[in-house]
Amino acid sequence: MDKNNPSKKQGMDLKSLKETSLKVIKSLVRKSKIIFLLVMLSLVLYSAYSIVTTINSEPEKSEAEAVSKPYKKDFNQKVIDKVKSLSSRDENSNIVLPPGRTNPFNE
Repeated sequence: MDKNNPSKKQGMDLKSLKETSLKVIKSLVRKSKIIFLLVMLSLVLYSAYSIVTTINSEPEKSEAEAVSKPYKKDFNQKVIDKVKSLSSRDENSNIVLPPGRTNPFNE
């Protein structure tokens, strides 16, 4: 082994390293369809398993309590009164439009 030659390291020279890497790449390319199918099959199986476990799992205690509690209705009565006063005011007013125009909001 020549210590002055940087292409040789620990018993494997650069040429054999390139050849080995090319062999590995060619092998992966030949088997790429099988690898692709295995990856896709595993993704489908994992997603199906995830869906089944999610459907079959029981809700947590806090989720079950939130569903069972009645919805608390909290409305601002002042706002409701203002809206009602606006609607009653519109019913009593007679809007006079210029000739040739119609009110699109008239029912």
